[in-house]
Amino acid sequence: MRAQFHLGNIVTGQLYIAFDYFPHAPKVKVDWQKGPPQLPVMPSGLAEFQMKVTKILGKIDKIPLEDIGKDTQKAMASLDKTLKDTQKLLGRIDTEIVPEVKTAMENLKRAVAAAERVLVNTDKTLTGPDAPVNQELREALQEISRAARALKGFAEYMDSHPEALIREKAQEQGQ
Repeated sequence: MRAQFHLGNIVTGQLYIAFDYFPHAPKVKVDWQKGPPQLPVMPSGLAEFQMKVTKILGKIDKIPLEDIGKDTQKAMASLDKTLKDTQKLLGRIDTEIVPEVKTAMENLKRAVAAAERVLVNTDKTLTGPDAPVNQELREALQEISRAARALKGFAEYMDSHPEALIREKAQEQGQ
């Protein structure tokens, strides 16, 4: 059995002592020979609450609020300067860099379109049915074909008249 303070009236703060059984409390022997006897007690919820609040308030008192306020003001001033510098930079980007980038992009689009036109024209010039290259290729193949026929005729003649290499053709026909 233990004694404990309880709050009797929250408005007036009046307390009373209550005796209650706490099964997990350590055993204590009361010396009844002494006067007045000292009874074992348990801290009340209010006392624990007051102790916790007192500790929290002590920690709050130790916080250097003035230093934190000064540091915060310095940080805010630095942040304000950074924001102003950023605004200036963004304004410069909008006025100087963005127009140049737009111009460069337009020039690039024109260059790509011109390159596409050149490729299409080159394709037509080199591989189209009326392409000069095709015409020249046809003519060259025809000449190669004629040369091959002439070479074949020469080879056949040489096959049948091997002596023609030594004598002239005219002498051979006259005899």
